[in-house]
Amino acid sequence: MQTRIKELRTKRLIRQSVLARNVGTTQQTISRIENELYMPPVDLLIRIAEYFNVSVDYLLCLTEIKRTWEGEYNFNRIADECYDIISLYNQLNMIDRKTALFILKRLRDAEDEVER
Repeated sequence: MQTRIKELRTKRLIRQSVLARNVGTTQQTISRIENELYMPPVDLLIRIAEYFNVSVDYLLCLTEIKRTWEGEYNFNRIADECYDIISLYNQLNMIDRKTALFILKRLRDAEDEVER
């Protein structure tokens, strides 16, 4: 399970502190989970699964299926809400796409700094 959480987090370029803040725990707790020093309680597992839009069974390595039907529905709903952003991004040339991603990452980093 711990490797799944780390895998999901690192694949999305999310810092432990950001994950911790979003699921209502500390960076140290996330670190302990990822290093297999701590088994999170069920309520924290649920919040982590919801954050990554995966099932608890997937986090616990009980299945290779990441999302439930409800999770797929929520993902599709969010994707629909973001359609305009995706459409605009797809209209950009490669340099402007890299610039847009750079700006978004800087905004995320600035938000992280404010919340520390």
